Amino acid sequence: MRTRTGGPAAMLSGLRPPFGLGSDFAGVTDDGIAVVGLVPCDADAGATGTYAERLLADPAWLGPRSRPASVPPRRRRSP
Repeated sequence: MRTRTGGPAAMLSGLRPPFGLGSDFAGVTDDGIAVVGLVPCDADAGATGTYAERLLADPAWLGPRSRPASVPPRRRRSP
C-alpha cells in the first residue's frame, strides 16, 4: 500500500538524477581485508548509493567479512 500512496517518492524527493541506489556493500579494502558495510540512512553519503565498483566509506561503516563454517571454500577454476 505504501507504494500506491507515494511513500517511496516522498523518500526520494530530495534526490535529483543521476543517483546511485543501495546502502549495503561488500568488498576488499586497499589493504586486502575482506569487509562488508552498511551506509547509515541518515548519512550524507547515503544519498549517492553503494551500487558502484569503488566507494569511499567511513571506517565506522565497515565490518569483517567471514565465511560461515557451513560454507566450503570456493574452488578456483583452472584456465
